[in-house]
Amino acid sequence: MLIEKVITRSKEKLSRFAFFFILSFLFANSAVRADTKSALDWTLIKDVDGVSFYYQVASCNGHQVIFLRILNGSSHRVTGQWQLEIETSNGKLLFPGILMPLEGGGEKVASCSMPEPHMSIPMPGVDTVLSQLVITATLSPTE
Repeated sequence: MLIEKVITRSKEKLSRFAFFFILSFLFANSAVRADTKSALDWTLIKDVDGVSFYYQVASCNGHQVIFLRILNGSSHRVTGQWQLEIETSNGKLLFPGILMPLEGGGEKVASCSMPEPHMSIPMPGVDTVLSQLVITATLSPTE
């Protein structure tokens, strides 16, 4: 009888360990897939004087979010500002942004794990359909 209790407890401990191991593996695997997706699925909005503005629509913590990526393809450092106009099924939305100094060849990227101010834009509703993004930017080279 004592041996049966020991065997039963060992099986329960093994079952709990296996459950948490599988759960940890699934969580880690889904995080890797999300990061892989975010690195690949960018759409160019506009290129302004060698600085490219990209966007990506993703789900972040259960909410639809527009992430921005800015890539400075020029050899000089730039600063500036932009205004993103988003046309949706619910109307037009405007979002201003400021580009702090961005080195030549540098980039700024927003994601669920690295939200950047002015570069992570929550969609206003679950049923919102994105139809067009337009960006207007004023950039200046800096020393």
